[in-house]
Amino acid sequence: MRISAGLVFIALLLASCKSAQKHYKDGNYDKAYNSALKDIKKGKKDRKTRSLLDRSFDKLLYNNRSEISSYLNTNQIEDMEFAYQLNDQLLAEYNEGKLYLDDDFDDKMDVVSRETEDLRNSIVTNYLDLADMQMEIYQQSGDKLAAQEACIIANKLIKDYDENTEAIHNLYQASKEAGTLVIMVLTNARYDYNREIDREFSRITRESEQFLDVVYNGNAREGDCILNIDFRNIVEYVRDNQRTENFTEEIEDGYDIERDTSGREVRIPRYRTVRGEVVITERATQYDWTINVLVDGYREYCDYRNRNINISESVVREYYDISGDTRAIPDRYQTRNQNSTIRNEDEVLEDMIEQAYDQFRRYYF
Repeated sequence: MRISAGLVFIALLLASCKSAQKHYKDGNYDKAYNSALKDIKKGKKDRKTRSLLDRSFDKLLYNNRSEISSYLNTNQIEDMEFAYQLNDQLLAEYNEGKLYLDDDFDDKMDVVSRETEDLRNSIVTNYLDLADMQMEIYQQSGDKLAAQEACIIANKLIKDYDENTEAIHNLYQASKEAGTLVIMVLTNARYDYNREIDREFSRITRESEQFLDVVYNGNAREGDCILNIDFRNIVEYVRDNQRTENFTEEIEDGYDIERDTSGREVRIPRYRTVRGEVVITERATQYDWTINVLVDGYREYCDYRNRNINISESVVREYYDISGDTRAIPDRYQTRNQNSTIRNEDEVLEDMIEQAYDQFRRYYF
C-alpha cells in the first residue's frame, strides 16, 4: 500500500502538535513553548499553534514572576545571581520566539529586561566591593589567600557577566600576581649526581598552575614554601657467589698417513682431548638511596610534611676467570666481560633518579 508524502507530512505535524499540547497539559510549559516554536519555524503557523505558543510563554512569565519575587529583596548576592539567571533564561526564550509571540508581551518583557540589567549591575557592584575588601586584607596582612579570592571574583565578573573593563582586568592581573604561591624546590647532592638530578627534577616546574608557581633551584628567600631535597650518598651492598665449570673438547691434533688397499696414501686425523676451567663469579649489587625532603615555609601556604624517599635497585653481573686450554671453553665465556645487556652504574643511577622524581612528584604535587 502506498502512502503519499503529503499524508506523512500532515501526520508528523499532528503528532508534533499533540506533543506540544501534551507538554502544556502536563504543566511542562518550557517544553510546550519550545515544541510549539519549533513547529512554527517549520511552517506550521496556524492559529492553534500560535495560541499554544502564547499560552505556554504566558505561563513561563507568570512562574518567573512568582519565583523571582522571593529572591529580589534579600540583598544576598547568591539570591541576586539566582534571580539574574532565571531572568536571563526567560529573556533568551523570549528573544528566540519574539517574532511569533503576541505583541502584548513586549511591555512585560521590557520590565524583565530592565530588572535583569539592574540585577547584573548590583551583582557586579557587590562583587567588586567584596574583591576590594579582599585586596585590602592582602595589603594589610600579606594574606595571599585573600588575594586569590579577589582574583576568582574578577575572573567570574569577566566570564559570567562580560565585565571587560580595564579596571576589572587590572584587578584580575594584580590579584593573580599577589595571590600566587611560590613553591621553591631546592636540591643538594654530590657533584657527580647533579647533572642527572637537574635534568630530571627541573621538570617539576611543569606543575605550575593558577596561584602556584613552582621554581627549581631558585632563590630560597623568594619562596612561600621551600622543599629542600637532600640526596645522601648511595650505599652499595655487594655479595659474591662463585662456582666452577669444567669443559672438555676433542680437537684435531695432526694426522697420520696410512696406505689403503690400493696402495694410495691416506691422511687419518689424530684427535686429543683438551680441558679448560671457568671460575664464574656472580656479583649481586644492591644500591640503596635515602633522600630526605625537608619542608620550610609559612604554615598557611605550606601544608606539606617532611618525608624520606627510599630507592633500591639490584643488579646481578657475572665475571669469568679462565684457565686451561681456551679451545675447550664455550665462546660465551671468552670475552671475559660482563653481559652487555646488564645495566652499568650510570644507567642504574639514571633509573634511581627517575624513581625518586616520580615519588617526589606524587607526594607533593
